[in-house]
Amino acid sequence: MLTHRDPIALSIVSGATFVARAYAGNRKHLVSIMKEAIQHKGYAIVDIMQPCVTFNKINTYEWFNNRVYMIPEDHDRTNRLVALERAFEWEAAEKVALGIFYQVEEPTYIDKLPKLRDGEALVDRKPDMGKVEKFIEEFI
Repeated sequence: MLTHRDPIALSIVSGATFVARAYAGNRKHLVSIMKEAIQHKGYAIVDIMQPCVTFNKINTYEWFNNRVYMIPEDHDRTNRLVALERAFEWEAAEKVALGIFYQVEEPTYIDKLPKLRDGEALVDRKPDMGKVEKFIEEFI
C-alpha cells in the first residue's frame, strides 16, 4: 500500500522518467540533483526532504542525518523494479536513500506530435544553468 512516504514509488509507477530524492541538509547534492532534473528531457520528479524545525520535533536534521545515505554509483538507474525496492527501504528499515532512483530516456509528448516537435516550443529552449543554480542557491 502506498503511503504519504512514497512519492518516489508513486512517481516511478506513474511513468516519470527521472525520479530522485535530495535532502536540504546537503546543499551541494540538492543543487546537483535539481540541475539534472531540469536538464532531463521528460517527466522529472524530485522529492526534497526538509525537516520542519518549528512543529516536527521527531524528524529533525539529526533524525535524517542518522538515516540518509547516497545511492551507490553502481545502482542501475534504468531498472524500474530495483528503483521501487529502494523506494520502499524507508518503510522496511527506516533507511532514506538519496540520489537518482530511476532515469530513462523516452520520447516525450512533444516528440510524438510533428506539429509540436517541428515548431519552436517554449519547452525546447535551453535554460541558462548558471542562472538556475544561482536562483536555487538564493533560496536554500
